[in-house]
Amino acid sequence: MFLKPYLFYSTIFLLFSEALQVPVGFDLRFSYFFILLNLALIVTMYPQRIVFNKTHLTVILYLCLTGLFSVVTGTNLIRYFAEQIVGITISSVYFFLFFKVFSDRKASDIFIAYCRVSLIIIIIGFIKLFLQAALPGVLHPNYLRFESIFTEPSHCITVLMPSIYYYLKKGTKLEAFLCFAALILTVSSVGYMAFAVLVLINSKVKFKQIALTTIPAVALFFAAYFYIPMFTVRIDDTITSIVKRDVSSVNLSTYALVSNMFVAVKSFISDPLLGHGLGSHQLSHARYIGSVVGIESFQDDMDINAKDANSLFLRLLSDLGLMGLIGVFYFIKKHYATKDQLQSVLTKGIFLYFFCKLLREGHYFTPEMYFFVFLYYFNAKSNYEEQAAVPQYNTALNS
Repeated sequence: MFLKPYLFYSTIFLLFSEALQVPVGFDLRFSYFFILLNLALIVTMYPQRIVFNKTHLTVILYLCLTGLFSVVTGTNLIRYFAEQIVGITISSVYFFLFFKVFSDRKASDIFIAYCRVSLIIIIIGFIKLFLQAALPGVLHPNYLRFESIFTEPSHCITVLMPSIYYYLKKGTKLEAFLCFAALILTVSSVGYMAFAVLVLINSKVKFKQIALTTIPAVALFFAAYFYIPMFTVRIDDTITSIVKRDVSSVNLSTYALVSNMFVAVKSFISDPLLGHGLGSHQLSHARYIGSVVGIESFQDDMDINAKDANSLFLRLLSDLGLMGLIGVFYFIKKHYATKDQLQSVLTKGIFLYFFCKLLREGHYFTPEMYFFVFLYYFNAKSNYEEQAAVPQYNTALNS
């Protein structure tokens, strides 16, 4: 039947569709149409698979109640809240039902399908990088960095990080080289920090092992710091602006992160338990940005990343407060499954995605987000654990 392969592969390719969007007052993404279409197909053709998870529904209900409360108390606007709750609900329900429709597939089948497409995206990235070098200013006017079909290197490395971990762990030498080279050529501080975390979570929990395996990550960081000017400037500007609490004369990328950090902290202090409500960060930004020292240097870009805080961690801190952060970290800790080799590879790869996402990605429903959330969740469930016990199941890692 054509429908099931279509649902599977269209969903996998959606994970890499972040660049396909049109600004119409908001980012109208290509993925929205396909999620709605595919959701309608699932509801119509697979009604027997339409079941819901109580915890999932409870989280959505909690976001609804706290969001409406924030609107009533004046810290949020109904349109900002509605945009986020509708997007989160539709996207998360679709990916949950996607995994239900494909519950007969092994977790490794789904993950490795994503990894294989990721490798194609990486190869496209090298072709694009070569053309950028050969035709300077044509494909990208500002910089020569690996970003493949994404709009920026940091988002590229965020989506590719689970597959990079997989290929560094289980791939051939060529696959591992391509992935590592892609990581290096993004010249992304997010990617380099993720690599440092990769080294740590891949080592045994012994001081000697950690010390030895940390050397490559530290060496990479200092090599980038001393030999890549763009990286050096961002690190220096970020540290200086945080210490001095002053954003004047920093680069635009640092301004976007640090100014939103100051705003998020002020918002958190104002309401530390529940935050100002889902989608409220842009209101908090308007309320507090004027108090940031050095803001006059960025009059034309004052509101950059005001909607998403430039970081999911900062946005959660501002929008949902301590309760939101606790919920996210509890989910990550509870479903961190490393019972066997298969679970460990999936879990650690997706953990690296969460690390990158919290650090630099503030959007609540990017095309890939709930795919990784529910793959992480179902990987920890008993049905996948039982499948992993079958010897031939683990051979997928070596395919």
